[in-house]
Amino acid sequence: MEDDKDRERHFSVLGLLPLGSLLLIPVLYILSSGPALWVTVNAPLPAALWDVVYYPLTFCRDLSPQFHETFQRYLDFWTK
Repeated sequence: MEDDKDRERHFSVLGLLPLGSLLLIPVLYILSSGPALWVTVNAPLPAALWDVVYYPLTFCRDLSPQFHETFQRYLDFWTK
C-alpha cells in the first residue's frame, strides 16, 4: 500500500519537472543577458550578435518604461 503511495508521489513530482523546466527557461534567458553583455563588451565580439540574440528583451524594454528601467539597471550591474 505504501509502495503505491510512494510511486504516485514520485510520478507526480516527475510530472511537474517539465512544467518547472518550461517556466525556468524564460527566467534563465533574461538572466543570461547580463553575462552575455559583459562578454560582448570585454571580448572582441560584435555588438550586433548580442542585439540579435536578445532582441525580444530589447523590444520589451522599448515598450515598457518600467521594464526598461529595471532591465537597464540589471545590464548596468554587469557592465560597470
